[in-house]
Amino acid sequence: MVIANTLVKASPLSPLPADKWQPPTPPSLKIKIDGSYHHQTKTSSIGGIVRDHNGVLIKAFVVATAADFALEAEIKAMLRGSNLCIQLEAQEVIFEGDSFLVWNNLTTDSGMPWKVIHLWKKLQESFLLIPCWHVTLIRHETNRITDALAKLKPP
Repeated sequence: MVIANTLVKASPLSPLPADKWQPPTPPSLKIKIDGSYHHQTKTSSIGGIVRDHNGVLIKAFVVATAADFALEAEIKAMLRGSNLCIQLEAQEVIFEGDSFLVWNNLTTDSGMPWKVIHLWKKLQESFLLIPCWHVTLIRHETNRITDALAKLKPP
């Protein structure tokens, strides 16, 4: 089941979007998200940046969160981002992230590990509240700012 009314897809073998940030078309918002899990310290954090079609920063977040592995942190970042866009009453949102597993499951509904299924269901429910959304897989290198945000130690 695909829960979006529109998706931007790219197969793993096709080129990913350009390395430079591309603005969304008005009135869309674009949110870059990332989750970070630190295996040695067993800590995780998430970050996200919302911008409009002019590149103006609308909102950003960085939050320490509990996660047992990287995929859980990535899903929590996407969920936090979708909830933020709901609060902003965004009608059209482009989500960009570098987690292939999250992107693949959003675009193909191929299933999630049971340990995160409760979060996955919350994420799916949150997307139902955004009238039009797209999800784009981006290169890790393109996600440097959000990656750095996610690795910050929040207060």
